[in-house]
Amino acid sequence: MKPTKPTKRSTSTKRTKATKTKQVLKQSQPEALQAFLSNNPEVIRNEEWLTTDEVVKHLNISRSTIYRLRKKRVLPSFVLGRIPMYPKVLLNKVMLQRAINSLKKE
Repeated sequence: MKPTKPTKRSTSTKRTKATKTKQVLKQSQPEALQAFLSNNPEVIRNEEWLTTDEVVKHLNISRSTIYRLRKKRVLPSFVLGRIPMYPKVLLNKVMLQRAINSLKKE
C-alpha cells in the first residue's frame, strides 16, 4: 500500500482563512480604543513605544501576564521584527478602563 501525499491547500482557502482572521481581530479590538484613536491622531504621532521588559516595569505585572493579555488581544501591540512593541498611552488607557469596569461590576 502506497503512502498518500498530503494535499496542498488551495490559494482560495488560504485567503479565506486570512480574511476570517482579520475580521476576528477587528471584532476583538475594543470600540472605545478605536474611537479614542480616531478622535486623537496626535496621540499616534507622539506615541512612546515600550518593549515587553519596559511594560513589565511600567505596569508592574509579570512577563507571562503581558503575553497572556497580548494573546487575548487585551493589550494593543505590534511586532517589530521579532520584538513586540506596546503603545504607552494606550496601555494606560486600557488598564484604566479595566479598573473602571471592575468597579462597575461591584
